[in-house]
Amino acid sequence: MKKLFLVGIMSLFVTGCMSQKIILKDNGVGVEKPKMAIFFVGGVAQTESINVKDVCGNPTAVESKNEALDIVIKWFTSPIFTPRTSKVYCK
Repeated sequence: MKKLFLVGIMSLFVTGCMSQKIILKDNGVGVEKPKMAIFFVGGVAQTESINVKDVCGNPTAVESKNEALDIVIKWFTSPIFTPRTSKVYCK
C-alpha cells in the first residue's frame, strides 16, 4: 500500500504544469476572466483561439496553463479529454 501511495505521489510530480503568459501592458494585472478550452486525444492537431478584445476591451495580460482541475480531469479520462484553462486579465 505504501508503494502504491508513493507511486501516486511521484506521478503528480512528473505531470508538469505548463504555463504561458503574455503581458500586453505593464500597468498591473487587474481582473481575471478564465475560459476553459476543450481538446480531445491530448489536443493533437487542434487549436483554440481567444479574441481578447471580445473578452474585455482593455486587456493587460493573457495566460494559458494547465491548472490542477485540468490535470485531474485529464488523468481520470486517460488523455481522451484534455482541458486547458486560459485567463485574460483586464484593467
